[in-house]
Amino acid sequence: MKSLKQKPATPWTLIILFLILSAGEIVTGFLYYRGQKDNLLKDRTQELSAITDMKVRQISEWRSERMSDGITISKNISLQRHFLQLLTDADNEALCSDLRRDLRSFVDSYDYRSAIFIDRDSKVRLFYPDQDTILGDYLLPQLPDKMSKGEVEITDIHQTG
Repeated sequence: MKSLKQKPATPWTLIILFLILSAGEIVTGFLYYRGQKDNLLKDRTQELSAITDMKVRQISEWRSERMSDGITISKNISLQRHFLQLLTDADNEALCSDLRRDLRSFVDSYDYRSAIFIDRDSKVRLFYPDQDTILGDYLLPQLPDKMSKGEVEITDIHQTG
């Protein structure tokens, strides 16, 4: 007796259904990935734009504050008189001490690194703290013109040697 084994029929409908569902999942996954990527890129772009705007505002406010500091100092008649007195009486230790305290106050209160008093000949007369009193090649030639104008001005950012 021969046993006839029949081959089972290939379930083509299930295979086709599986391939269609798999292709649909791949397409859906790819579209989801692209959408998430675009959203992340858009979010990061907005964050960077907000940071840029904030930094521009900070720099603008910093510049405005520095200009205000300069105007306040330049309008201080009492301080001007003391500095003029120092030019005529450079050996007056009490005056030098008082003015050095004023310079220290500017450095501490306005968060500057240093303060220097320079005469019209670009000679350093008084400074605080006891460091870095070199004016540099960039600023030194410009000082006489800037002093004669009597206006508060912020120079470009530069490095000294």
